[in-house]
Amino acid sequence: KSSGVRLNERVAATLEIESGMNDPMAVYLTLAFIGVALALGNAVANEVTLGGIAWSLLLQFGWGAAMGLGSGWGLAELLKRLGRGADGGGGIRALLIVSGGLAVFALTTWLGGSGFLAVYAMGVVAGNRARRLVRSSLSAMDGYAWLAQAGMFLLLGLLVSPSEMMDTLLPALGVSLVLMLVARPVAVWLCLRPFHFSPHEIGFIAWVGLRGAVPIVLAVFPMMAGVPGAHGFLDVAFVVVLTSLLLQGSTIGLAARRAHVALPDLDDTEEARLVFGDFVLDANTPLEGLCGFYGLPVPGESDQTVGQWLRNELHRPPVVGDVAELGKAEISVREMDASRITRVGIKLG
Repeated sequence: KSSGVRLNERVAATLEIESGMNDPMAVYLTLAFIGVALALGNAVANEVTLGGIAWSLLLQFGWGAAMGLGSGWGLAELLKRLGRGADGGGGIRALLIVSGGLAVFALTTWLGGSGFLAVYAMGVVAGNRARRLVRSSLSAMDGYAWLAQAGMFLLLGLLVSPSEMMDTLLPALGVSLVLMLVARPVAVWLCLRPFHFSPHEIGFIAWVGLRGAVPIVLAVFPMMAGVPGAHGFLDVAFVVVLTSLLLQGSTIGLAARRAHVALPDLDDTEEARLVFGDFVLDANTPLEGLCGFYGLPVPGESDQTVGQWLRNELHRPPVVGDVAELGKAEISVREMDASRITRVGIKLG
């Protein structure tokens, strides 16, 4: 958002869900492998079993989900009873949400659950059940989030010694490049291809794998646990985060435009024509008449509207910006009303 890019709904929602859901798993895996490393170091590896790891996973995600959903419902009900109207009291609501999040994180962690998952689920539930009341707090919450992230980067900077980091610079750069160019693209393709994401969408999501505050926290965990060689993880995390932010963060806008997942402002006629084409039609236009007018090949099932054909051709729920080829033309979703396509754009090749 800070780069000024407006993504299509499918890509934006996927990135948002991923950014919230991958952190609890990362925390769980970090803690699990710390336990394995400590057990191996103490020659008691038999104490770490697959059953124990599976039970830990069940506790982490079970308590995290239960506490998050329950506290989200409770917070929403509390916000509704506070009064002050939907347009006032944003500051005090933001303080309530932050303090509630800290309390839920602490309690869930004390119970053996994932505090990260609990806070994320709480925010999603409360934000949807009390949408109008939460809206006035969003600017303050955004400030808190940036402050917390800046604090994490400051912590990393205080813990990293540049002279020691140079010893691991080349291996750390190798880790960063493998993550950006191999590991994440393969993982994204395997996860999203079954859901009929387009190659352009998969490519963009694979590139926007930004590392931020959470890896900094996770890099500190081995140091606190006393894992041998833990400082090396911190040095590697420093390089991975910086290269990700510099290479991926600075090219978000360019990548979105090249991948055709950025939506134009419809008031900008020139930009809208570049994306949606020169011609705009009602989605209820008969497909056979459209093909006859523009000299396009008529599909087998021609007794349908262009909107129906486009939805069937996509093989997935449509969003604004989706495109399908019809002969030498590109038919795109230009406007929607809920889940119904209302207007399409035509770009002739």
